[in-house]
Amino acid sequence: MSDRTPNTPNTPIPPTPDHHRRPNLSTLDHCDTPRGLSNPSSIVHETLGPFEVHESIGRGGMGVVLRGRHLEQQVPVAIKVITGSRSVDAHMRRRLRNEVQAVAALHHPGIVMVFDYGEVGQSTELLREDDVHRGTPYFVMELAQRGTLRDLAGRVHWHQARAILLTLLDALAHAHAAGVIHRDIKPENILLARWNGRLIPKLADFGIAFAVDGGAATSHCIGTPRYMAPEQINQPWRTHGPWSDLYSLGCVAYELLSGMELFQGSDVVKIYQEHFRAEYPRLDSVVPVPPEVQGWLDKMLARDVDDRFQSAAEAAKALAAIDDHGLPDTTPAEVVSFEFAQLTPVLDALLESGSSVESPTKSTLTQLPEQWPPPTVEPMSMRIVGTGLGLYGLRAIPLIGRDAELDRMWRALRDAESTAESRVVVLRGSQGAGKTRLVDWFTQRIKEFGAATIMRATHSAEGGGADGLGLMLARHFRILGTSDQQAERVIREALAKVGIESDYDCQAMVRIARPFLEVGESENSVTIDNPTQRHAVIQRYLQALAEQRPVIIWCDDVQWGSDAIEFARFVRRHSDSTGRVLLILSATDDALAECPEERDLLDILLEQDRVDELLVEPLAPVEHERLVQELLLLEGELAREVVAKTAGNPLFAVELIGDWIEQGVLESGERGFVLREGVEPTIPDHLHQVWVKRFEALLDEHSDYARDALELAAALGQDVQFAEWEGVCDLAGVRLDENLAADLAERRFIRYTEAGFTFAHAIMRESIERLARNHGTWVARRRHCATLVETLYDISMPHHAERFGRYAMSAHEFSRAFEPLVEGARGRRRRGEYRAAQRLLSSSLRCLEQMDAPENDRRWGDVWVIRARTYLNNRQPREAAPWARRAMDAAERHGWTEIYAQAMGWLGMSLQWMGDKAASETIHRACELLTTIDTDAPMRGVFGSVAHVLTSLRNFEAAELMLDRDLEAATREGDELAIAHNHHLRVRHAFFQHKWNQALQYGEETMALCDRLGHLPGKGLCLEIMSEAHRLMGNFERAEDLYRECVALQHTIGVPTAVSETNLAHILLNRGRIQEAERYFTRAANTFADTGRRLFHVVAVAGLLACASAQKLWDAVGEHLDFIRDFFDESDASERDLALLLEFAGDHLRDAGQFRDAVAVYTLAVQQWHGLGDEERVDQVMGKISRWT
Repeated sequence: MSDRTPNTPNTPIPPTPDHHRRPNLSTLDHCDTPRGLSNPSSIVHETLGPFEVHESIGRGGMGVVLRGRHLEQQVPVAIKVITGSRSVDAHMRRRLRNEVQAVAALHHPGIVMVFDYGEVGQSTELLREDDVHRGTPYFVMELAQRGTLRDLAGRVHWHQARAILLTLLDALAHAHAAGVIHRDIKPENILLARWNGRLIPKLADFGIAFAVDGGAATSHCIGTPRYMAPEQINQPWRTHGPWSDLYSLGCVAYELLSGMELFQGSDVVKIYQEHFRAEYPRLDSVVPVPPEVQGWLDKMLARDVDDRFQSAAEAAKALAAIDDHGLPDTTPAEVVSFEFAQLTPVLDALLESGSSVESPTKSTLTQLPEQWPPPTVEPMSMRIVGTGLGLYGLRAIPLIGRDAELDRMWRALRDAESTAESRVVVLRGSQGAGKTRLVDWFTQRIKEFGAATIMRATHSAEGGGADGLGLMLARHFRILGTSDQQAERVIREALAKVGIESDYDCQAMVRIARPFLEVGESENSVTIDNPTQRHAVIQRYLQALAEQRPVIIWCDDVQWGSDAIEFARFVRRHSDSTGRVLLILSATDDALAECPEERDLLDILLEQDRVDELLVEPLAPVEHERLVQELLLLEGELAREVVAKTAGNPLFAVELIGDWIEQGVLESGERGFVLREGVEPTIPDHLHQVWVKRFEALLDEHSDYARDALELAAALGQDVQFAEWEGVCDLAGVRLDENLAADLAERRFIRYTEAGFTFAHAIMRESIERLARNHGTWVARRRHCATLVETLYDISMPHHAERFGRYAMSAHEFSRAFEPLVEGARGRRRRGEYRAAQRLLSSSLRCLEQMDAPENDRRWGDVWVIRARTYLNNRQPREAAPWARRAMDAAERHGWTEIYAQAMGWLGMSLQWMGDKAASETIHRACELLTTIDTDAPMRGVFGSVAHVLTSLRNFEAAELMLDRDLEAATREGDELAIAHNHHLRVRHAFFQHKWNQALQYGEETMALCDRLGHLPGKGLCLEIMSEAHRLMGNFERAEDLYRECVALQHTIGVPTAVSETNLAHILLNRGRIQEAERYFTRAANTFADTGRRLFHVVAVAGLLACASAQKLWDAVGEHLDFIRDFFDESDASERDLALLLEFAGDHLRDAGQFRDAVAVYTLAVQQWHGLGDEERVDQVMGKISRWT
């Protein structure tokens, strides 16, 4: 830590002079006027937990502050007791405890350390005081005895003020990175303490006003009016953030330098109005300050959030950059002559690692340092550790032994930033090796620097649509639990800030996040029915966001998140347009072994460039020993035993020592923890045994219902919402202890989320599940969860049906689970999540097996048919065919006519895709059967698919019959999307018959319907066919316009554009715009090469040959001609556009006198026309050759 403050005499702060300009604010400030207890002269002399209580040292609107001391460590402390009617409110007590727990994890010299939390017991002298009741909450913190910043307003010179403000900004950078917002920064909440003979400011009371005055549910302003940011006055709590704290600190800075409050008077309403003035009074400093200070204050105090510094680190760097050379060396008499320490570990790490300071008004955000900035954390003395032992489980444990892993992630982020091209890092390792801890530490450090936007997608074995990218976005936009309308408003504003004005993107984002919004009617008209469409919307937002600063997407536990892996693959395919984005995917090898599809997807991802694999191995022995001895503070032979037993597993070691501290096995020694005399602890063989012991100890402190409540929480899944936990406890007749969640958090079992909590580790939840199974209660717990979902939600909605089905299946209620699981699979298939759909279908088949369903139960056939169709949707015909055949065989035996017809249709489609000669016969047989079957809903999909194949086979009459039946079924169901799909098939049907005008008419009608439904993929398909129709009709100008529109739309929805770009290039070539055509052909050729589509690739290269011939680039002509010849040495494929492009190239070569190459190209064109059966064109080209030879 640096201390750049010049030395001044070390003298106490004198009292504020009478002529000081600051008015009395006691009518507005919430607390901290030193009035004391009702009996000021009383000395309390009693204990609260391990603390003895002495005299009162202050009283305010929220409570009374007492001086105390830790009985064993003899460390002086301050004890704040919350008083008033709110102190007995259970919700307030829970919020307060949550806030205290969050602050307990902070460790920074500029933040008052919190030692403990508790509630006033029955037998205490404090109960004689006004507003103190049994159960009144209190918390214990470090005692800062040098007053508050209020005493220094207008009484410090510039160097002192800058040291104070930089320390406070550094403290805020640390707190904000941990997700802790203060919300009530004011001079009274900035305490002064001694540090090595100097003064240091310390932020106190983080989040206390927010907790006491109503939390997220409040409808009134929270904070102190004079220092509240504008959004705290007129905007919901979701809009508050680090930027709000920076505004408040700006008000404090103004007052510190001028001695005058920025907003004066006693009328709260007028003060609120003053916050929204266009301008505030210019700084009139008591002492000389550099002129740049005004610009820095302007940015801190900007009314609009977007105009402020976006991070404390950014504000600190700007303040540190202010040049104060040449300031007059004058010090007014009222300025205190005291040395102030500047303790800025975050800023120091940034500067020492190569990050440059910036102008105080510069709008660019903090740049990444050149090197990974290692943290500089001052170790706590054992006296301090012992004083705060009650919250030991919440203290942040520094990361150790992972320098190489951190450096690799840092270099990947730096590379993404410098090249503006995305990178992917895949972390793999065993359970407990520290993957989550590693990435959590890395991202929190990045947050401290304010150097990147960070989002996290979590995944669990439960799945059920309750995690993944949708939840990540809902948390990022802070719209969890809001309505569609509220979410749309928030997202539209967020997109506009990064330059995205597209209504489609806004609506699509709402659609993606909708499972996590409040259930209700939706006016959203956008349809997203495939992962690519979803991924394109997210990727486009990340690209815009990364223009401001790098973005880190952390996808945790991707062994259960195939969609996250697919998203990473999508981003890599579009790496040049994604920008400064780093994706970190973490997976547990133990679980990955049981998820073969995800494992295969990761292997495919790792084959792409700019994708790194990072194996997180157990800690090396020397590092593991250092963890146990230096950071976990274990001494002697016991430390060596723990190192040996936990075998490089840091989580095992952390949990074991935490357990011993909770059980009182360890006590504070001079340099670390030692065994209490007479205690002989046993070291378990497995982490699960540690957790079981810790769970049992926790449950012993609560009622008999606590075990039931804990098991019910684990039964709900990895992520638990408080409302659902309370609901399932009610259903089970279990009384939920209001302190249970807080105690779980204190022991690091859970981490709080926006609406509940998540288990700290997946294997921790699994340990509770194992306990419940051993007790024989797990099945009942899951049955109650199923009933909860059925009670709270509409299980006709696929994502709720899936969740219900999972719970019911694990509760052995297989008959109840079957249909919801199938419905969940249908929903996943419709959304294009084919792998997840197949897993649900596998579960539904297991339900039938467990039900001993007889082989003539047609539900077998129903599932097999859906499996075949889902594989076809995912372009896996080889996997689809066996399921279709199985369904056909069973249907033939048991007389399932409809299933037989469907299965035959899917089999025919599979065979056609595989190029099997039996495809035509199979499809025609399926058509004959389908004409005799009723057009009910389950049959609807197969009618259209068979029509699609029949059109390709040129059996137009049969295809039209299937289209009519498909439309009949869709109309009966009132399914407008199915009707739109039918219309698209009719556009294609007319096109294949060369009925260009009819195709165009159908296309216009279908596009209008797709526009109304927000179904952009359908519109894109129509545009592609209509563009091609105009091209073949010779309407090149109209064809070009439509193809450009088609390419833009395909880009929007993430559909590959290479085919459309090839056709557009062909049009440009015919219109003489050779260089523009060449650009499109080049881009398409590169895409086809990357995706392995050889025939399309050679067409694009033929286009490049045509362009090179027209531009007389003979070297390029030779290169492209060799490539095309090599292709035809291995293939006899024919393509009309390939023949046309070759003929075009031959004509230009002939005209340029390149006769030998012209003949070679014409000969290839003849082969193509012959393969296409167009003998007339064969004769035409042969005529061109014969005229020369």
